[in-house]
Amino acid sequence: MMEGVGIWSADTVTWGLLALLLGTWAAGARVIVLWRRSAASELRSAERARLLIESARELEAIDDPRAVLGILPELAHRLMRVRTATVLVAGTDGLRPMVARDGRSAELAADRPTTSTALRVAPAAHVLSRTYGRSRRGPRRPDDSTRGRSLAGFPIVVNATLVAVLEFERDATDPFDPTDHDTLQAFARLVEDRLQWLGTVTSLRAQQREWELVARLQTRLQPVEALEDAALTALATLIDALDLDAGLAVTLQNDRFRSVARRGVVPAAIVTALADGLPTDSGYIAEAWERRETLFVEDYGVAGRDARFRATGLRAIAFAPLMDGAGQPMIVLLPCSFSSPRPWTHEERALLANATRALGGVFERVRLTQQLHELLAIARRLTQAEDPEHLYADVTEAAVRVIPGADAASIMIRKDDGYRFVASVGHDLDMLAAMPPLSHGAQVAWHGLGVRAFEQGTPRVLRGAEIAMVSLSTGSDDPQQRHALSVGGRVADIRANLCVPVTDGSEVVGILNVDSLSSTDAFGPSSLRLAEAFAQQAGVIIRQAVYRRALERSAVTDPVTKLGNREGFNQRLQSELARADRHAHRVSVVMLDLNGFKDVNDRLGHQAGDRALLLVADAMRRERRPFDGLFRWGGDEFAVILPEVGPDGAGAGAQRYADAIAQVEVGGMRMTTSFGTASYPEDGENADSLLRRADDLMYHHKDLVRELRER
Repeated sequence: MMEGVGIWSADTVTWGLLALLLGTWAAGARVIVLWRRSAASELRSAERARLLIESARELEAIDDPRAVLGILPELAHRLMRVRTATVLVAGTDGLRPMVARDGRSAELAADRPTTSTALRVAPAAHVLSRTYGRSRRGPRRPDDSTRGRSLAGFPIVVNATLVAVLEFERDATDPFDPTDHDTLQAFARLVEDRLQWLGTVTSLRAQQREWELVARLQTRLQPVEALEDAALTALATLIDALDLDAGLAVTLQNDRFRSVARRGVVPAAIVTALADGLPTDSGYIAEAWERRETLFVEDYGVAGRDARFRATGLRAIAFAPLMDGAGQPMIVLLPCSFSSPRPWTHEERALLANATRALGGVFERVRLTQQLHELLAIARRLTQAEDPEHLYADVTEAAVRVIPGADAASIMIRKDDGYRFVASVGHDLDMLAAMPPLSHGAQVAWHGLGVRAFEQGTPRVLRGAEIAMVSLSTGSDDPQQRHALSVGGRVADIRANLCVPVTDGSEVVGILNVDSLSSTDAFGPSSLRLAEAFAQQAGVIIRQAVYRRALERSAVTDPVTKLGNREGFNQRLQSELARADRHAHRVSVVMLDLNGFKDVNDRLGHQAGDRALLLVADAMRRERRPFDGLFRWGGDEFAVILPEVGPDGAGAGAQRYADAIAQVEVGGMRMTTSFGTASYPEDGENADSLLRRADDLMYHHKDLVRELRER
């Protein structure tokens, strides 16, 4: 029994030792395999590290971002074994393939069929989800289930923006392992770092170019004082900086976009269209003006909205509005190319955006300079003008030229019977001047801010439908006023109205109205300040005109009777003789002498004599025809000028005035007259001969009266 057991135990030990030896050998074999694999992995890792360093050096030698992306498939094939390496570039509509290479490093067609069709046509957001996985914590693991292929995708993200996706494919029998994944991820990071560096360098260069352009614009525009010259200088500088063919500058005038300057060779069709004006309700210019932002068109021949412009060969064009400090557009610059379409690069868009921001301030300075010059010019003309009233037209024209948003303007002055139009630009002045005067109450209502604000000269703005609501074109009881304001004043066309009462001290002496026929947004704070300045100029002109009329009246007016004096008679007679000669008319002169006036002074005193003279003058005024001229010649003598009256009419007219004077009685003494007449051309062809003839007849008549009294 024991012997049996010993024999069994020996066998067991033998088999155990054999098993142990076999196990030890197997384990050693596994260790050898693992050692060999580890050594191979280290060698592969070292080789890939070397290749990554070489790739980094090669990328550092490339200064163009697109060239960096273009070489990536080739570098990837050097780095590891892949069936296909593809670069998909991100755009506004998703990802599109840029370059692809197969394992033989042969370049493939970018639009070839691929296993990752969804990647190539999907939006960028979907591609990132597919690449990162739902967690978005990092590039997703290799996908081994895509049509028998192993797929790995790595996003290239620079400054939080997807630039491209690197896509790698292998056969399913040779899938990507984690080491491959780590290597390709490191490769993608190298690409991102290079693109980040190139982007920074490009950004700095672009910024420097922008600063240089802005400095060049400001230097060239520094001496410029007119908007047209400023536009020409700006266009020339931008065309050169952007390597374009030509440029135009347009602004909004009378509800149309019109050209104010052009540079380079521009087709006649475009020049004519902008001279006639483009509508404000459509087109890129209107859109840029309304949106207050620059618009870019790469090929107007394809994307253009105006058939006339498309037919000229217009290609690349930008629509760049220049804004003032209040955010209102002043002008739109149109740098353009007629040679070929061109994509507007990010750098060019940024360059033009910064240039237009700088130009807005420069143009506002030029506009302010021009406004100052206009005001100074009016002030200078005012000091030199013989007749200040001729300057009303200058003020309205200058107001339209320099007040932002102004398309039309008018001035009304206050006279004894109300407010009358004396100057206008953009309206029918003849129709407005001929209408009945507007009352003070009507002007206060039109101003709309109350009596106190009206008398203080406070400016106010009406817009859109408000204008017709308060305008006398719809509210006046006088049909002639309604018609004149509606048609001559173009009330229906006015989009915005700026009204400034013109004051002289505490008195309103006139009204300045400035109208925009283009925009309801017209007339910001700067417009109001300028309108007030022009209203002050108008006030000075009105005051000067009033003083001048007063001086003229005193120079030609008799202080006792308020009729014209001898100087006034001489001026009026010369004027009537010239008109009679020009039109082959007659003109007659009547000389009247008061009989017995000396007795009034002697008996009743000189005060009674002055009263008698004033009553005689009033009697003559009541008898006066609209065009007759009445004058006190001197002492107790009076004179009358009768335009377009011959000898027969002169005698009848003289008798009418004599009969009227005969009704005057002072202190019981009735006034009677002796008179004589003379007519042109029958009695003389100049003033002296007519006066001698009328005087002789008057004294002859006086002698007859005296003889009759003495009998």
